[in-house]
Amino acid sequence: MAEPRRIALMPGDGIGQEVMAAAAEVLQALDKQTPLGLTWDWLEWPSTDWHRRHGEMMPADAMTQVQAYDALLMGALGDPGPLSDASRYCLPDSVSLSPLLQFRKGLGLWACERPARLLPGAPQYLADERAAEVDMLVIRENSEGEYVNQGGRLHRGTADEVATQLEVFTRRATERLIRHAFVRARERLEARGADARHFHCADKGRAGAQVCLITKRNAQPYWGDMYTEVFAEIAAEFPEIGVHHELVDAACMKFVQCPWTFDVVVASNLHGDILTDLAAVLSGGLGLAPSCNINPDSRAMPACSNPHMAARRISPARGLQTCCHAAHHSSDAGLGGLRTGCRTPAPSGCQGSGDHSWRTADLSGCDCWRDCRAALIPLACQDTLCVSLADQTRASARRKDRRWLCTICHRCSSRPARSVSITAKAAGWSIPTVGAIWTSPPALV
Repeated sequence: MAEPRRIALMPGDGIGQEVMAAAAEVLQALDKQTPLGLTWDWLEWPSTDWHRRHGEMMPADAMTQVQAYDALLMGALGDPGPLSDASRYCLPDSVSLSPLLQFRKGLGLWACERPARLLPGAPQYLADERAAEVDMLVIRENSEGEYVNQGGRLHRGTADEVATQLEVFTRRATERLIRHAFVRARERLEARGADARHFHCADKGRAGAQVCLITKRNAQPYWGDMYTEVFAEIAAEFPEIGVHHELVDAACMKFVQCPWTFDVVVASNLHGDILTDLAAVLSGGLGLAPSCNINPDSRAMPACSNPHMAARRISPARGLQTCCHAAHHSSDAGLGGLRTGCRTPAPSGCQGSGDHSWRTADLSGCDCWRDCRAALIPLACQDTLCVSLADQTRASARRKDRRWLCTICHRCSSRPARSVSITAKAAGWSIPTVGAIWTSPPALV
């Protein structure tokens, strides 16, 4: 039995209640099959309803309370809806979303990781067939930059009002962010093999892995030039990794035009915020895009998920994937050795049929998140399959013409893993959801 690890479940607002319930039920089912040592507490805060009752988004000692947990899983923050209710209790975004910024800064979670891969059965919004090959990791700076929340408003509400918003960039934060991006690119390269993919490199022509730096240095030269200089210095320590640079506006265009040309993308707080939501669409929608705030240098503080927007009706799959992503980064011992990736399955009858009835609203379907949740709950954890993550962590194997994939994990471990499928056969789903569970905690590289 793995050592118990605690997760704080924070449903928050709107859709967060439903998403969190789905993620918790799936984790509970997995825990019955393979004891993961997970326990969790449901917290009513942060939420708009807590603010309605107490005049604040969370208790004054919230930061102290959350440090007792190994991971924080947040459902949604923002307008709780329904949008048709004009009299609903609703807060400005600067108030309702402030807890997330407090957790990031107060817990030292200076990086946000967000992988983007098109999942089977999910909508492919780009017509080019190569869009199905998208496999990128966007790493966003979390602790400073455009979101330091320094500034003010002078002569508020008058014709002479002036608003200032300060941006702060430090060399220390820049170095650790970019170094982490290169470390992750190296891990991805080792996981898939040197000849699996090739990317354009400004210096080498082609490379098996790439880190693309995003700036707006043509219009914001001070921090942009510092990022560029630090990027070049650190790149010299990783000769096997290709390098590339894009201005943020050009990157937005190329995320749509040719997203398969990106591997690891590293960006500032604001630029990363925008690009990760765009990248989420490449995975099939925001409801399928895991995201986690972490401190790659330390597990002393709990990792924290990125919440959904509260008013949206979205798939519960993101909540599960994000919880698994957070679990890996959550303490020196790990959460019972949990390291999971999952693919959202598609009913066999829907492939190519145009029938979207199984999908949640964010996937161009109906409001059927309960059906999605029911199919994720193991009617099965029936089939198990042994694989080794020594040479690959995005593990794949074939059994009876079905492909089994672990999609979040890009870190290598020399220990064997067990890949557990949730097939939901009663629902007629042909592509299984797969989780890879390490038998003991892997060490961070």
